[in-house]
Amino acid sequence: MNENSNFLEKGKKVEFVIEDGRGLYLYVLEGGSVEVNSMHVPVLGAAKITEEKELHIEAEDDAELLLVDVLLI
Repeated sequence: MNENSNFLEKGKKVEFVIEDGRGLYLYVLEGGSVEVNSMHVPVLGAAKITEEKELHIEAEDDAELLLVDVLLI
């Protein structure tokens, strides 16, 4: 399992390529909400990503994120 906590500024975007057999959990820990692959995730919310090849995150406001990469069984 791989974890990474990051701060994303309002209006900034990040992208991740998701390897085959992997999934992601994204948690919005503080600040504002984010858009994840065109889906809204509020502050203190989470997203489970299991069938996507790429992850696109855009901060609607400054946000602290925790992204957990896991092996799908």
